[in-house]
Amino acid sequence: MTKDVERSEVEYKLDANGEVDVNYYLHKAEVLRAAYMLELYLSAKNSFKSSVMAFYEKFICVNCHPSH
Repeated sequence: MTKDVERSEVEYKLDANGEVDVNYYLHKAEVLRAAYMLELYLSAKNSFKSSVMAFYEKFICVNCHPSH
């Protein structure tokens, strides 16, 4: 039994010298890292906000309405 394996050719961005453009990939990694950190921050912020609201509704404002 033989299995056909496809080899995909990966294309790399090259610089003016024909070498892999490391600065391009470092910049791309930094942009992706910033986007990830922003998403993480917003997720934590929303989680904290919902926790505070739940605490407020449970212990401070027993008959709380959404308009409060």
